Amino acid sequence: MIPAVAGFNAFRKIRLVQIDGSGRRIYSDFDARYVAYSRNLPSRIHHSIKVQHVGNFFELEFKDWESRDKWRKAHTNVELFEGDVTPLKRVLADNPIHIGKQRRCYLDIETDSRVTPVQAIQGMARILSWAVVDSRGFAFQGCLNEDSNDAETQLLFDLIAALEPYDQVSGWNLDLFDKPVIDERAKLLEVKIPRYWNWIDQLATYKRFNLQVATSGDQKTSFKLGDIAQFEVGEGKSNFKSNRTWEEWAAGGARRRAMLEYNMQDADLLRKIEDKTNYLDMNFTIAQLCNIFPNSHSLKPTAQLDGYLLRLAHEEGFRLPSRIEREETEKAVGAFVSQPTACGILKDVFVADFSSLYPSIIETWNISYDTKLGPNDTGIPFALALNDVRYRTDHVGIIPRVTEEFGKLRTFWKSEKARLIAAGDTAAAKDADRRQNGFKVLRNSVYGILLSEYSRFYDKDLGEAVTRAGQWLIQSIAAEGEKLGYRNLYNDTDGAMFDGCTHGEFLQFVARLNDEYLPAIVSDKGCVTNRVAVDYQEAFERIIFPVNDGEPASKRYIGKFSFYQGRAVTGKVIEIKGMECKRGDSSRLGRRMQLEVIDRLMDGCEDPEIFVQMVETWKTKITTEDIPLEDIVMSKSVKSIETYKTKDVHGREKSLPAQARIAKELIERGENISSGDRVQYVVVNSLKTPMSLIPASDFKGDFDRRYVWERTYQPSMRLLTGAFPNDRNWLHWTIKKPKKKDIPLDNQLKLF
Repeated sequence: MIPAVAGFNAFRKIRLVQIDGSGRRIYSDFDARYVAYSRNLPSRIHHSIKVQHVGNFFELEFKDWESRDKWRKAHTNVELFEGDVTPLKRVLADNPIHIGKQRRCYLDIETDSRVTPVQAIQGMARILSWAVVDSRGFAFQGCLNEDSNDAETQLLFDLIAALEPYDQVSGWNLDLFDKPVIDERAKLLEVKIPRYWNWIDQLATYKRFNLQVATSGDQKTSFKLGDIAQFEVGEGKSNFKSNRTWEEWAAGGARRRAMLEYNMQDADLLRKIEDKTNYLDMNFTIAQLCNIFPNSHSLKPTAQLDGYLLRLAHEEGFRLPSRIEREETEKAVGAFVSQPTACGILKDVFVADFSSLYPSIIETWNISYDTKLGPNDTGIPFALALNDVRYRTDHVGIIPRVTEEFGKLRTFWKSEKARLIAAGDTAAAKDADRRQNGFKVLRNSVYGILLSEYSRFYDKDLGEAVTRAGQWLIQSIAAEGEKLGYRNLYNDTDGAMFDGCTHGEFLQFVARLNDEYLPAIVSDKGCVTNRVAVDYQEAFERIIFPVNDGEPASKRYIGKFSFYQGRAVTGKVIEIKGMECKRGDSSRLGRRMQLEVIDRLMDGCEDPEIFVQMVETWKTKITTEDIPLEDIVMSKSVKSIETYKTKDVHGREKSLPAQARIAKELIERGENISSGDRVQYVVVNSLKTPMSLIPASDFKGDFDRRYVWERTYQPSMRLLTGAFPNDRNWLHWTIKKPKKKDIPLDNQLKLF
């Protein structure tokens, strides 16, 4: 196997990059091939198209991408396979190549602050300095000597030299700022940037992996580098004013050195964040498993599964569908989530969860593009999906084969991890753990590609076959439990909750579901194998659903486990699902008040008077005391400003959402705000239309106390109403909005 660290197009060739024993780059060149496959030889093949028989398919080779694309569009009646695959993907799929270990570095640049971020990525901002830190902590830095093109050209040459020993370049918000700035300035100054680096956005990587494991809303309020660094490694950024880089550079001396130190600190924070999280390493493991290079594109599930399946298709002689450009896709039926049937403090609640529900459905019904039967396909054994689409069962489809293989590989690497830990090989055990997690991520990603408009496997019928089967299975076991006299309290995406039974009775119930009931009902649908199974891993000593608009809310609850991960619990183990304390767009005060309420409820407190006193204490604090900025600031993500509509359907002017208004103001001040960034602001007067807002950086102590109290109290109020629905009217502690005639002017703010 060829260990390649990078690859790119080079003059009608695909150039793979390898590293020799002394750390130097060596290259292997392959023909850049634009091919497609067909089961039947199309008529009237132009002489410029090379045709050869490969296995069970005819391979059509075109001279370039344009000619292949033009031919595809002109012959829509011909079923072409893999007609969109790039030459680089083709080389990786068709040759014995694996992804080699990456030598990684972290990059940060500073640019001319007199230019807006939008202008900067268009190439209008001179680069003032750069800093590079590698995984070992070795650091390099460059600074502009004078305000001239010649000096900046030399600065770019110095940067290229600093990056030369590395294969992967990581940066925070790299794709949306640093990389386009470097590319545009290099183009303007006629500096050639080498193509053998894998550029990866560490912010995108952090979001991709952290949002799956974040346990607190505090982790999601801001994705600025300084805030993430403070949370992950306990080290924030310096107080250097990043919107005054030009003035600091131009001042020279100590002020310029302060800018350079700030630049270097940012690059080193990237290294420290990765040392703590290992998210870039996790992505590299997945890229390696899927045979794709670890750049920003490798973060996408469609790219990951494409790489894996193209290699598998080549090895086993089948071909994948060509990806089709779609302007829009039909919305499919989603997962089944019921509304809770009871509120109050519910006790002894048992959970029947389907293990790996969607992958197991794909395998049981044999759901795949190559097993789907049409209305004229007769005489073939099939399993009938819940959306009345038939899937043949006389051979295993490609999609279920892959999910099953991922499951087996995950089991293998979990066992290897345990063996290596027992043997004391910590480094190898860490690698095994990344691999088992990688296969878990890949297996759970398969369902998504069936309904992704960017996927070659998009098919609404396939996606709905999975979700409808999930709905049916959950409703079936819920009904089966109720036959035994158990109360079905709640059903979510992959399981059902019951009370009215004992631990032993529920164990017997789950065993009967797996041994008798589930095999029987899926067999009735024509399935020849059953991979669907229920796990009994969790039971709650107590559980509470918040109440919203008078009804228990779905997808939200708090619970204290009595049985967790298949074992009886000693001590206090709590699950919090969907609550505001885990969300980044809620206020910090709201999260903390709710956590205090949760803590007391899960400690067993059932006296509503205790919570009345708690509410009154919090209300007094917020309506009378000084509150620091970090407790009242709001944080919300924004899209590109251009995407927000400024007029309604009747052509009348409409106000932008709060976060968009603040983002627009910050952009006008010269700050770099990109799509997906979170902006922070304070509400000064919520009674005006639109609300009066200020960026968090402008806060001087004034804020709308009524608004802050409502934002703080409402999450806890909904939870307290769910816990004590008949004991108190928890609306009593809200502050009503005054009548229009009583609304004060901005300079007359007070609490109503």
